[in-house]
Amino acid sequence: MTAGGAVANRIAKWNGAQWSALGSGLNLDVRALTVYDDGGGPALYAGGLFTTAGGAAANRIAKWNGTNWMALGSGVSFGYFPKVNCLLAYDDGGGPALYAGGDFASAPDSGDSYLAKWGCPPDTTPPVLSCPASVTVLDRSFDRQEVVSFTVTATDALDPAPIVVCVPPSGSLFPLGTTLVDCTATDASGNSSTCQFPVTVQRKSRPR
Repeated sequence: MTAGGAVANRIAKWNGAQWSALGSGLNLDVRALTVYDDGGGPALYAGGLFTTAGGAAANRIAKWNGTNWMALGSGVSFGYFPKVNCLLAYDDGGGPALYAGGDFASAPDSGDSYLAKWGCPPDTTPPVLSCPASVTVLDRSFDRQEVVSFTVTATDALDPAPIVVCVPPSGSLFPLGTTLVDCTATDASGNSSTCQFPVTVQRKSRPR
């Protein structure tokens, strides 16, 4: 099979000037295409009657990541001439997922029939929070309090910008003595981690 004279098995890419193949393509018909981000970046998903994609087993549904074809778990099967007829990326409130509909009696990974959902496993890992061990400053104004600034950071595998809240916040007036600062980092999935550290304002000796 060809597209614009180039060998392309059941699926091809048009770049505005010419056709090109997506790897070695698929062995049977493609009925549906959509774009979905499973956490690894947007990719093209194909559904149809095929049982191989890029030469590897893929039961009626597969992912093209720009370089290679990949199967989606066990795909869909069973029924009279099973196939995927439609694909749609949709967020039902539990996070974006890929939905597949068609003439299939089973999606073995979930047990669904005719309509199945494929999505990333829920994010249950909290952010990694980095707090100072302690902060000590001098009461430079001799008014028994001092403005104290500190840095607290958080990293998360899936959320590039988890929210960090500290009480009292950096830049606050801290009284003479030791105050405990409580910090919490929360990612987009609601996972959180906490840390605590002391801020000590020491009395500065008055010049004689």
